Amino acid sequence: MREQEERVALAEKIEVRYKGLLVKAGANRVYLHCGFGSEWKNARDIAMSMDEGTTWKAMLELNDGTEVNFCFRDDAGNWDNNNGRNWGFVVDNSQLISH
Repeated sequence: MREQEERVALAEKIEVRYKGLLVKAGANRVYLHCGFGSEWKNARDIAMSMDEGTTWKAMLELNDGTEVNFCFRDDAGNWDNNNGRNWGFVVDNSQLISH
């Protein structure tokens, strides 16, 4: 379980913003690397776009798993993984209605 448990709803789209180490190092491109569950199922990279000159952003649809995990990389192969802890949210599907 995460130290500070954040919850978001399944099928919700969230905007992820980043202005961390890679930005401070002058990255030309930043990618959101994300996956679902502790195994990082369906892992993929999403190209982020620059917003406000110092912040990169990307939209992420939460359509899988009980947890989404993510970190960031630049086009030079440098990573920011929050000192090995990554970032993430619990995906809550308790409000979905099945017929």
